[in-house]
Amino acid sequence: NKDFKTIEFWDGNFWKQVDNTTRRGRGIISSGNTGSFVTTIQSVNLASQGNALNFGDNTLARQGQGGCSSATRGIFGGGYNGPVSPGVFNTIDYVTIPSAGNAIDFGDLTEVASNRTAVSSSTRGVIGTGLNPSSGNSNVMAYVQFTTIGNALDFGDLTVKRYQGAGLNSATRGLFAGGYGPTAVIDFITIASTGNAIDFGDLTVTRGHGAGCSNSTRGLIMGGGPGANSNINDTIDYVTIASEGDATDFGTLSTNKWWGAGMSSATRGLIAGGYSATGTGSGSRTNNIEFVTIASSGNAQDFGDTSQPIAASGACSDSRGGLGGF
Repeated sequence: NKDFKTIEFWDGNFWKQVDNTTRRGRGIISSGNTGSFVTTIQSVNLASQGNALNFGDNTLARQGQGGCSSATRGIFGGGYNGPVSPGVFNTIDYVTIPSAGNAIDFGDLTEVASNRTAVSSSTRGVIGTGLNPSSGNSNVMAYVQFTTIGNALDFGDLTVKRYQGAGLNSATRGLFAGGYGPTAVIDFITIASTGNAIDFGDLTVTRGHGAGCSNSTRGLIMGGGPGANSNINDTIDYVTIASEGDATDFGTLSTNKWWGAGMSSATRGLIAGGYSATGTGSGSRTNNIEFVTIASSGNAQDFGDTSQPIAASGACSDSRGGLGGF
């Protein structure tokens, strides 16, 4: 468009601008468990290495949220700070990523559940999987529009009931990888439309509680295990988001780890905190943050530390590779 000096594309109905803005590169780590449930929100600069900084506080102390984002707004849905309702929540909070500050209530999910997984385009977030205190493992997905405030709407169902998988996304497609069931199944959805998920392929290792990150073409699943008490692993898998197929080995984390918080820029993927273990057992919480270069395969490297050992946080960023879709 010569008038506005922008690049545009035809989506079949309208001309839309290609998102080519430069982003700050901020990752958000929301709430979690430090030995007790906390409201703390932290941030990191994804482009450089260093320790996490204080951002603000969530509206609730909880763990097991699903986190996703646009370029400016991050949302965190669900989670729990107790075994049954009202300790399990359908609450959605949001933060404005470019500015630090406390989270604000956004609305409610369609289902009360903990251990959520989320994916998003630049305009819409989809939260799925979960552990419902009444009905058990869930396959329900619900969506919100980032620019509005209000309750989530039904999106469709996943192929397998599960909780706490890893969320990956390109600009148009969202993947729900693994989950505690346990399962190795990877599902995919087209984020701009509603409907049930379709089978994508399988992980190299059956596991839940993995951390997900992605650029516009490749998604990574880092760490995880079939459960809190068995076979914790240091595996990093990758998939090509645009094509279906099984995951491929990418490298390893510095230690066996589960329930870390995954976030990314267009080039770099991070896993923050989590439970560290040497093989079996739930292990101890860690404050370690590790990173990988998404476009190449290899082992994770040290990035910095969270403010204290923490696990089961929600996470998102303003510069992930999936931004730009509609």
